[in-house]
Amino acid sequence: MKFLLDTNIFLWFLNGEKKLLKKHKEIIENAENEIFLSIASIWEIAIKDSLGKVELKYDFNLIFPKVLLNNDIRILDIEISHLKKLRVLPFYHKDPFDRIIISQATAEKIELLYTDEAFLEYFKI
Repeated sequence: MKFLLDTNIFLWFLNGEKKLLKKHKEIIENAENEIFLSIASIWEIAIKDSLGKVELKYDFNLIFPKVLLNNDIRILDIEISHLKKLRVLPFYHKDPFDRIIISQATAEKIELLYTDEAFLEYFKI
C-alpha cells in the first residue's frame, strides 16, 4: 500500500518520539508499503529548522537524502494535478503546507498518515 506522511508523523518517526502511534511506526517500517514524504514537508522543515522552531535528531543535510534513503522514504514532488486539487479544497485548514499535503494525498489516492484532527474534515468529502 502507498502512504503519504504528514510532517509531524515524519518528524516523530525521525526523532523516535513516543507520540508516534505504534500502528504508524509499523506502517512506515513495513517493507511492503511504499512511503512518501511531500517536498512541501521538507520545505516546512527547512524553514522551521532555520528559525530554530523544530528539533531534529539529525542534521538537516543528513536527513535529506540519507535518512530518507535508509528508510526507503520517497519524495513526492508537487505536480499540477495537486495544485488543481488545492485550488478547490475547502478551507477547513488554513496551513498552506498541510493543505498541499492533503491535496497530494487526494490527487494521488494515497492514504495520508496524520495527527491533526482538522484533517478529518477533508476525508468526509
